[in-house]
Amino acid sequence: MNRVIVTDLEALEAVREASISIACLTNFWEYFEDENNDLKNPKWVLKEGNLLERDIYHIQDVITILENYIDPIPEEDSNAKN
Repeated sequence: MNRVIVTDLEALEAVREASISIACLTNFWEYFEDENNDLKNPKWVLKEGNLLERDIYHIQDVITILENYIDPIPEEDSNAKN
């Protein structure tokens, strides 16, 4: 994984994006539906797998931004070649 130096503003924006993405994930109804359409005996099935996958990858990306902010590469290592 390539690490980059992140600014305060980029880290704050990543926190906001992660928070919004997590809030969206808690909206259970967006991704699942009751296949039985029965409140007493629901059978939940995934209806929006691509949307769920996209949101999870986005959260992973913004968390990586935060990791890079919290634990940046020392400047002498950022110029090193892989």
